[in-house]
Amino acid sequence: MRLLLLTLLALAGCASVVPAPAPAPVPAGSCEAAGAHLAELGCPEATTPAGAPFAEACLAAAADGRNWHPECLARVSSCAEVETAFRGCP
Repeated sequence: MRLLLLTLLALAGCASVVPAPAPAPVPAGSCEAAGAHLAELGCPEATTPAGAPFAEACLAAAADGRNWHPECLARVSSCAEVETAFRGCP
């Protein structure tokens, strides 16, 4: 009985899925600035494991709707802060 009720509710549209909001666009030039800053600090994140520059990977991620928060990465003072900055600015 319970399964039947759930099925009817789903068919009636009561169980519709709301898509997640799109991330904010990445500011122009921020991937390049973050990549240059990471390279200046000597952080391994300045390049991908495949050897691509950070800016290239960052722009590809942004095109896929993922925001790596390059504006935050451009402000880190050490490589130890990179992981936190990927999640956003404090």
